[in-house]
Amino acid sequence: MTYCMRSRDVTRWRRRRDDLGALSSWRRRTLELLEAATPPHPLDSGLSATIGLNEAYPGCRALRSRPPIFAVDDFLSADECARLRAAAEPMLHRSATAFSVSAIRTSASCEPPLAACVGLLRKVEALLPSVEASRCERPQVARYVRGEKYDEHLDGADPATDADAEAFFFGGGQRVATVLIYLNSVESGGCTRFGRLEPPLEVAPRRGMALVFFPGDRLGRLDGRCFHEATEAADTKWVCQTWVRQASMPEAVVTIARNLSS
Repeated sequence: MTYCMRSRDVTRWRRRRDDLGALSSWRRRTLELLEAATPPHPLDSGLSATIGLNEAYPGCRALRSRPPIFAVDDFLSADECARLRAAAEPMLHRSATAFSVSAIRTSASCEPPLAACVGLLRKVEALLPSVEASRCERPQVARYVRGEKYDEHLDGADPATDADAEAFFFGGGQRVATVLIYLNSVESGGCTRFGRLEPPLEVAPRRGMALVFFPGDRLGRLDGRCFHEATEAADTKWVCQTWVRQASMPEAVVTIARNLSS
């Protein structure tokens, strides 16, 4: 007996077929990016250029040239900082590292509603001219209370040692830029510390200031000089951060992946 599919079933099958095709195409792209990536590299040699930054952006100043690390004063206004904190506070939960909760990161965090982040993402596009918002991970707000910290880490996946590297790269490849904004000032503690630099660099939180650095080059090869930590908070500290990936990831692909895994 011939089975005749109802039009609703045909539509559903075609949609799933198209979804699987889109995922397959994106996975091929993911594997290409993964293959080009390398473990953390300690020196300039062997690394290509970073994605670049608009040094004429108001308030921008270089903290280091090798590796390039920048601060941008008043990147967000006091009102913008307050709105992000207010939007995030009811949603906070224990922070995770990549795909799991870990003792190395003891803060609370969340992804606030995108409506609260539109202005921030527009500013990131202006600061990093080669970047479209579609390459930015959804901004994350984190709160550190007294004693909380984030041990030394690198904002990227090492394909040689990270078992979840392929899943990480599925989100648009390697992280090639970090934009970290302090949402309040503190009297002491809670610095961002790059302990592998000579001399080490410590950046104290100041409300509205953005800290920008590049954990990977354009090819996705990690820069081992960009290991950093959030030192123990003495006063409550709030930050907002977004990470820029090598490639855009259409929102449709995110939705497809979630639907197929559910």
